[in-house]
Amino acid sequence: MSTPGEPVRIVPLADAAGRAAYAALVAASPQATPFHSLTHADAACSAFGLTGEIMLTREPEHGGPAAVGGVVFWRRRGPFRLAVVPPLTPYSGPLAAAPLADALTDPAPLYETGGGGPLGAWIAAVARRADAAEFNLPPTFADARPFVWAGWRASPRYTYAGPADWGGHVPRYVRHRVRDYSATRSDGTERPGGLRVRRDDGAAALVGRSAEAPFLRSGTRPPVPAAAAEALVRAHAAAGTVRIAVVERADGTPVGAVATAVDDRSGYVWTGSAEPGPGMLLLIADTAERLVVEGTGRLDLLGANLQAVSAFKRRLGFPLVASVRVAWTRSRVLRLREALRS
Repeated sequence: MSTPGEPVRIVPLADAAGRAAYAALVAASPQATPFHSLTHADAACSAFGLTGEIMLTREPEHGGPAAVGGVVFWRRRGPFRLAVVPPLTPYSGPLAAAPLADALTDPAPLYETGGGGPLGAWIAAVARRADAAEFNLPPTFADARPFVWAGWRASPRYTYAGPADWGGHVPRYVRHRVRDYSATRSDGTERPGGLRVRRDDGAAALVGRSAEAPFLRSGTRPPVPAAAAEALVRAHAAAGTVRIAVVERADGTPVGAVATAVDDRSGYVWTGSAEPGPGMLLLIADTAERLVVEGTGRLDLLGANLQAVSAFKRRLGFPLVASVRVAWTRSRVLRLREALRS
């Protein structure tokens, strides 16, 4: 817990005043995503046994949001205290109340790491409390140099993201494939063997099973149990920050489901899958159409760790967008362990 006069206020995730101040920051921040929300923080801590803390620079006297703040997720590994990125959390780390580019014109720069800069103070506060730490900064956190200047490591990550309206950038042959795979033709008649998509924001259990299915088919252990994925999706559904699409055969048998996390700016194709075939393409196409109707302008496919998945997403025509993972390790034992794994 922080003491009076410290530049960063640190409170448990359950602290009511801290939650209110952090919610105000999320509402103001151009970098915020649904994965920075209190809804996500509460669900991730519950699902994965983590401890959350809210860390905020001191709010200004006029009562506006803190300049910088974030939820830090802690877990223990033996004697070590680690600030981690929870599973199913594509983006994490600090938020700023203003666009980061604007900070360069501020009399007390947000980027300043040695003196009074709020971002530098936040980074230093994490480092004082952690034996190791990591965050997946969103693409809108365009400048990771404050972390590098503070001795953190930065490595690139990539996603495919762009306008949710497919008309201007998705290749024509992809749009034709969506049409050809659909169960209903443009004239309203049924196409034998086609698939249909239904929208069901209550289908969290099906999303959880769909997220687990590809790993079970390949005989590998899923990185996240179906129940944990379901719990996070269900929490977002209750908060209204998820859209679920289910793809099924003509007889109603589901062959996949995808949950897309949303805010007032973007949709993030988050978790779930479909059986091999056209199902995943139909799910993404229907989700994009739904977001456009709702007024959401941008769709983020959230990258890929597998080459085959990356190739599939690349064919959809969305631009490749870079983001950054930052990490810091105090312990020599942990640094040695990382070196042996690399």
